[in-house]
Parts: sequence; C-alpha cells; structure tokens
Amino acid sequence: MLKVTAKDFGPIVEGTVELKPLTIFVGPSNTGKSYMATAVHAVVNSLNGYGMFPNVRRAFWQRHIIGVDRLWDIPDEGSSAEKAALDWAESINEGQAVPANPRVSDAPPSVRDELNNSALQAIETFQRDALEYIDRVFGGNGSFIRTTGDRSNFQLQIYRKNPLLHSTIELDIGDRHPEVDITQAVIDPLPDIIGEEFLVGRDELDIVTFDEVYSRWIGYINDVILSGFPPESFYFPAARSGISQAYKVIGAELVRQSAPNRGNSPAAHLWLGTISEFVSNLIGLDRRRLRGSRPIELGDPIGFFEAQVVKGKIDMDESSELPLPDIVYVPKWSEADKFTLNQTSSMVSELAPIILFLKHLVRPGDLLILEEPESHLHPAAQRQMARGIVRLVNAGMKVLITTHSDYFLNQVNNLLRISHANEQWLEQHGFDRADCLQREDVSAYLFRWDDNEGGSLIEELTIRPDVGIDDDEFGKVVNDQYEETILVEGIPLK
Repeated sequence: MLKVTAKDFGPIVEGTVELKPLTIFVGPSNTGKSYMATAVHAVVNSLNGYGMFPNVRRAFWQRHIIGVDRLWDIPDEGSSAEKAALDWAESINEGQAVPANPRVSDAPPSVRDELNNSALQAIETFQRDALEYIDRVFGGNGSFIRTTGDRSNFQLQIYRKNPLLHSTIELDIGDRHPEVDITQAVIDPLPDIIGEEFLVGRDELDIVTFDEVYSRWIGYINDVILSGFPPESFYFPAARSGISQAYKVIGAELVRQSAPNRGNSPAAHLWLGTISEFVSNLIGLDRRRLRGSRPIELGDPIGFFEAQVVKGKIDMDESSELPLPDIVYVPKWSEADKFTLNQTSSMVSELAPIILFLKHLVRPGDLLILEEPESHLHPAAQRQMARGIVRLVNAGMKVLITTHSDYFLNQVNNLLRISHANEQWLEQHGFDRADCLQREDVSAYLFRWDDNEGGSLIEELTIRPDVGIDDDEFGKVVNDQYEETILVEGIPLK
C-alpha cells in the first residue's frame, strides 16, 4: 500500500502514515489530522483524477488528428528508439522467439530508456499538480508550511514498495527525481505490421505507427504505476451537515464568486479545494442520477446505513421547480412523507451526502475520507456508523477517517475481535461476516502535540489481537475524568 510522509506541514513536524483499507487518525484538535488527510486526497486525485498518463494518449491524438503541439515527449520519427521498437515488433511478427507476455524489461535498451523517461516526466508533473492543489486548499502562498518550521524543509513523500514508486513533493524540486520501476509492465509490441504512415479511418487495421504503439505502452505502464491506488478520492469535510442543508445556495454563491468580473474576491479562497469539490459533487449528483440506472455496487453498506443508522431512505426529489433537486429523507415509519434536510435532524443531514455519493457516484476501490464520522450522532448511532464503515471496507472501499470518539474507536475494536468468531456465534449475537474487520486491513495513527518540537508528531498505534487498536489517549481522558469525578464527589453537599 501507499505510504505518505509529511515534514513541516501545517502543525506536523514529521510523521508517516500507511494507507490500508481502513485508516484511522486520532488525537487532539489542531494536531494535523485534516492536513494529512488533505495530503492523501491531493496525492490520489493528482495521480488519477488529473491524469498522468492519459495525457500521453491525448497528446497522440492532438498531434496527429487536430495538429496541435504534443503535450508529452513521444520519440520523434526516425529516432533510435523508434527504429529499435519497429525492429522488435517486426521480429516478433516474423515468428522469432519472445516471452509470452513481453515486458518493459524485454524491450530494447533504447526503448526502455524512453519509456522510463516518460514515466519520470509524468510523475514530476504529478508532484507539481499535488503541490499546487495543496497550496490552493490552504489559501495559497505556501500557507500550509509549519509556522515555526523552515520552508525549505517542507516535504510530502509518497512511497510504495512493490512496484517501486518513490516521489517527493517539495517547494523546490531541484535535482531530486522520482524513482519508479516500470520493468514489469506488459507492453504488447503489437505483432502486426507497423507501417510508416497513420491512416485516419483506415481499413487496413494492421497498419499502425510507432506513436500509436508508444501511447498504448504508456497506458500499460500507467496500470502498473497506479496499481493499488484508489481510482478516485472523495473528501467529506467536517462541515458537511450545514453544507448539505444549504448546498443549492452555496452552489449559486460558488458560481458567483467564480465569475470573471469578481476578480480576486476575498471570499474566493473559501471555495477552493475540498469544500468546493464536495459542493460540486452534490450539485452534479442529479445529472449522474439521470444518466440511467446502474447496478448498486455498494448495496449492502448503503442498506445498512439507511436501515440501521438514519432509519429511512435518502433520495433526491426533482419535483421542485428549482434548477437543483432537493435532497430528501423518507422515514421508514412513514414512507408517504418526504422531508428536506432542513426539516430533519442533524444526524440525517450529516449522513445524507455520504449515502447519496455511495448510491450515485462512488465505486468500489475509491477512497472515502470522512472527517469525524461521529458528528451529530448519538453514541448508539456512532456504533452503527462504525459497523457501516466496516461493511464499506469489506465491499472493496478504501476509507480514511479522523475521529475524536472513543465510542467509535471501541466499536471498531469490537469488530476486529469478532473476526475470530464462528458463524454460529455471529448469527446468535446479531452480527454478519460483513461486520468482521481483519487486523491486516487496518492502520491507526495518533497525532500528538510535542512542546519540545513545537508541533505534532505522528505515531503508529499498535493493533493487538486481543484488544484491537491500543490508544492510551482516550484512556487517559477517561481516567482523568474518573479521577475528577472521585474528587468532586468528596465535596460536602449544602
């Protein structure tokens, strides 16, 4: 899985997190949990959403079909790389022995070098995109740098062991270059005849150019480099309840602030990054919904959230004359009634966008980042929320949460422990195998303020087979409160 290291980032002095299917951040407020969550979000969407390697394919079509300058460095016609690739493909076409699945490591040296250079160039572009995104989220001008830190020390390091990907994001990339291993990428050299010209709308499908071959190879390499990464990340900010209730008004203001005649509005920075993405996705849900029905791939966790947490259905009502539909709640005790979010409890408006995203936008494999999923939830609902999140993980989602709730964390620990139970025990006590959380699927981190460092450090929490996530932070608070209770009970009543 992916590891992300931060140095001098917001309040964070230094620390590393490893993303697993369920990643949990705990710790006091203002210790950098949201900073690190935003960094993870920026990394995933800069790698995938902005698209590294799809640009290579676009460059090919723009170069040959609409005649604009290429966006990426595809080897020129007549280059040594092109000649080596053509000779390699023709030798395969003539029946010379080759591996069953040719890889980059099997290609001629000049071809390997060109492919590796393209991969490095793409990753360097990702580094710039991720840094630019983070800068926008936190208001620009490098305001995300730790105030007592050295600007030159800021770093975000992205590391994956197999296949190797090591990339460092910093204010000045300088001579530092990413490391990437693309040798195992399968690159079909197309055992067709590679011709000298590209025929638009060609009838002879066995005639292709080196540019077309190269762009396809980049697509295969893309799959290797991005293997294990979530296809997309969705960030649910802590303020989602209020945003959900007023998303139509906020959407209109977002458009107004973005108008050219507004210039650099002082309020414009409020709409950058995670909040604007969240609002944009809410606004776009009706369009996605109207494209046609699709299989509900996350039906089990969606059904659990609706039945066990909000006790009703979340949907979109397009009967309104307004341009955007209302998000409505249909309680299970009265299916004939519909309530808009400003008529429901804060718990419903808190969970409504999560449920709608799962129904219409999110796919298995995507990353959900939930700030404080316990917000506005009664402790009993927090426990059910934890079960729903575990069901998401078991349905193939990646989930990262920040939490201040010991109820939530203790329920996660219970779900870790029941993974050792047999089917009879689970059924007897009202659990399902989908509620069971495997220890290897979880990572947990404490963000701890250190006065000596003048910032926070990130510590990995041990996950023990018997008790689950071993977090002394919540235990210390409970113990302090207990001792205070004993103290105040000693005060004589008047």
